[in-house]
Parts: sequence; C-alpha cells; structure tokens
Amino acid sequence: MKLADLVRKVMPNFNIKVDKEQKRLEQGVVAVQNVYEKSESQKEANEKAMNIVIDTIQTHPEMPVGEFLKMVQEKTALSDNSLVEIIKQMPDIKSEKATVEAVKKVDLASDAITEIIQEAPVSPVTAQKLAEQIPDEEVQKEQQAEIERKVREEQIKREQDKEKNIISKLDEIYDNCEGINDAILVGDISKLNIERKTEKISERLKQIVAKKVAIDCMKFGGPKLPTLMKIMPATEMLEEDLPALVETEYQKAKAEYEEDEKEYYRYNAERKKMVKGKILENIAKEVASNFEEIGDISIPQIDALKNLNEEEIRIFVNAVKKPGHQIEIGEDDIKMVEKQLRGDSIGELENLQRMLGKMKSNDREKAVSGFIQQLKVNKPKEQQELDLAISDIGTKIRRLPMEKQLDAAKAISDILDQQYQAIENGKKHPEQNHDKRSEDSGEQEQ
Repeated sequence: MKLADLVRKVMPNFNIKVDKEQKRLEQGVVAVQNVYEKSESQKEANEKAMNIVIDTIQTHPEMPVGEFLKMVQEKTALSDNSLVEIIKQMPDIKSEKATVEAVKKVDLASDAITEIIQEAPVSPVTAQKLAEQIPDEEVQKEQQAEIERKVREEQIKREQDKEKNIISKLDEIYDNCEGINDAILVGDISKLNIERKTEKISERLKQIVAKKVAIDCMKFGGPKLPTLMKIMPATEMLEEDLPALVETEYQKAKAEYEEDEKEYYRYNAERKKMVKGKILENIAKEVASNFEEIGDISIPQIDALKNLNEEEIRIFVNAVKKPGHQIEIGEDDIKMVEKQLRGDSIGELENLQRMLGKMKSNDREKAVSGFIQQLKVNKPKEQQELDLAISDIGTKIRRLPMEKQLDAAKAISDILDQQYQAIENGKKHPEQNHDKRSEDSGEQEQ
C-alpha cells in the first residue's frame, strides 16, 4: 500500500473521532440551553443546567472539560457564578488537573478564581497553578502569598501534631520505664522515628534517661549508662547535669518506694559523684577511641569539661590511660589531655611538634619537605619561630605507630594551611594588624 493510500485510510477515521467529540460537546451545550428555554424560573434553570453539566462530565471521562465549559459559557445562559460552583466541585467529580484546565479555558474574573482557590479541595501545588490564571497581577500576588502562608501553617500544624503524638508516647514510656529493659526502652524510642528533637521532646527524653538512671541507682546501687547513651550521649549528659536531673527523679521514685515499703539504695552525695564519674569515664573512652582512629587527642569542646575539679580530672585521665587500647596513648598525649581539661594554653608550635612526632619516616620526610617549601615560598615574620624549630621537629618526627602516621600528616597539613591563610589575610589587611599591635603595646605599657 502506498503512503498516500494509508493516509487516506487513516485520516477519515481520525476525522470521525474528532467529529464525535465535537458532536458530544455540542449536544451537552444544547441540553444546557434547552433547560433555560423550558424552565419557569432562572433559579430552577440554573440548578438543572448545573446538574446536566456535571452529569455530562462524569459520564464522558474522555471529554475535554475545559473546552466543554468554555462552550457552555459562550453559548448558554449559564451564569459565571454557576460555572464557578461547578469548577469548585471539579477535584471531586473529575480531578485537580481538570480543575486547572477549566480555569485556563473559561473566562473568569480575578475574584471568581480567588473563590475557587479558597473553596475548592485542591493541593497547594494546584492552588498555585490556579493563582497563575488570575488576570489582576496584584490579586495574583496576594493569593500566591496567601497560599504560601497556608502551606506554612499546615506544615507547622503537622509538625505540632507529630510532636504531640511523640510526646504522648514518650509520656507512656516515662510512666512505665521502671519495668522496661534498657535495650527495649531504647528500641521503643527508636521506633518513634524522631527526626527533629524539639525542646519539649528533648526535655522528655532527658526525664526518661534521668528516671531510668535513678531507678538503676536505687535498685542496683549505681548507673548503667552505655545503653542509655544511645538516647542521650555522654557529652549531653554532662552538659545537662544529669546527676542533678537524677536527683529530681529519685525524690519522686523515693516516695513511691517508701509507700510500697520497698528497699532501695539512697541517692546520696557519693552516688551523685559516682554518676558524674561514670559519665566522665564514658566521654574519656570516646576520646581514646577517637585517638585510635585519628592518632591524636581530641577533647570535646564543652564548658562542662572546663570546670572539673582535680578528682574528676584524675577520673577522666585514668579512663583515657586504661589498658586495652589498640594503640598505646603516650605520656605526651596524656599531658595534653590534662592541659586541655585544666584550661592551660597550648601553643600551636607545641601541638605541631607533638603531632609530627607521630608520623612514620617516609611521611615525616614528605611533611617536613612540605613545611620547608611553604616557608621558602613566603616566609613572614610570624613563622620565624617555626622556621627555627624545624630541626627540632625533625628529631621528634619518628615516634608515631606506622598505621596512624598518614592521618596525622593530614591533620598537620590542615594546621599549616590555616596558619598560612591567617598570614595571607594579615598581609591583605595590614591596618588590622597595626591596630592589634598598637593595642598589645598599650596593654604592655599599662
């Protein structure tokens, strides 16, 4: 068969299909108009006409809704108000997509489209598409802003409802936590899928942990922290003063125990110290574990660790030194821990020398060569002390266990990059350095 013959064969069928759709649209329009010609009142006509339009749309799902409503508007007496009422029902009788198509095709005033946006059951995305069809630009902007406001309000409400639901379940866990195993308790909380810890949720979690520790102290004479740290990390326990929170929960539980004549260990000053000591030990274990990974001491930068007494510092240091680590923590690193806990100043050069002393020989040589190259490229006065100390660094650079030297090299490189950047910034803004030196000089004169 020739292509021309194929076209002749196909095109008539296509034309028939188009004709059928057009005929169906026209029949619907005629049916609507006939209602107005036969009805005794306008109100009766409007009601019947609206029912015909809705029935026609529902019984012919393939019908182009927008085109049909446009023809109804142009060729019948159906009012725009009635059309608006039909379009407001469109998401239910057809779809949100059909609603948008109808508004695009029908000629409606800005206030009519606004009414559809406000009253039709559509999603925020569809509402924004409808707002784009508002002819008055100012009204369009107002509606878009209103839609965004409603979206924010709905989001806030969803978050509040979710928070309320989580708090309700946490309340239940709090009330029954005495009889729940620690691992099961942690699992129950994990199942809540807490994506965002609001202030109320965080407060409830603290109360649950504090109550569980209080019960453990009363039953067993001491805390069981490792499992509970999955809910509240050790650093957070220290920051939030868990020992004091435990005392509050102890007082509540104590009244119940005494009423039921249960025996219990008292949560006195010694046990309060014990809880804090256990928290410090767990933080110290994390410090030691990080040392095994990166080859250097890193103390969490929280205020609660800067206000320890000598006994607490001793507990922390002993936990860091405790045997069993894969990599032995040297005396220099232990001294660094003590200095950081006591708030003693640690010079960059001293810290750099300590870290370089941990690198294996090949990486040490590369690192030293890199230092020297950086100094040769640009040797400002601020680095003279480092330049003079290079030879000393070389002698101390052969001490780190081989498997951890590369990580240390990267850390050293970062320190040098930061120092170099600081110097470059100083060169770009010499007036700031001059002002700083002037202030320092004034302080010395005083």
